[in-house]
Amino acid sequence: MRNWIMLLFVCVLLFACGGGSPGEATRNNSSIPKSKSDSIYKSIMDGHDLAMKKMGAIARYTSLIKQYQDSLIKTGSKDILMNATLDSALQKLAEADEAMNKWMVEFDPDKAGTEELLKIAFYTREREKIAAIEMKMDSGIAIAQKITGR
Repeated sequence: MRNWIMLLFVCVLLFACGGGSPGEATRNNSSIPKSKSDSIYKSIMDGHDLAMKKMGAIARYTSLIKQYQDSLIKTGSKDILMNATLDSALQKLAEADEAMNKWMVEFDPDKAGTEELLKIAFYTREREKIAAIEMKMDSGIAIAQKITGR
């Protein structure tokens, strides 16, 4: 008898902790887009998150390329082509870094307004901006990877 009561207690506890149907948890989740503007906003934030991951790579490659430049200076190399290549790579990395930082400072979701069509238009423009920044970052990183072999 005691085992049955214990089993009943465990079953009640399990069902109580489950709290509703499986779909209910996803319906109440605020991270799930409920409108087209929410979906676009989510894609902006996904793009931002990806770009932020690339910021570390940009910093690493910037540092590495500066080390390459320092090595050329220390060895007294007059390799104009290599210096120009390193300068160009640093410039592309700096532009990507600056573009991302500028976008983060300027991005303000409150500027989207409250009407759905205005929000869609605003978020669409911002999504295009972050996509262009990601392309700029990818380009700078690819050039740096070729130069460093890493």
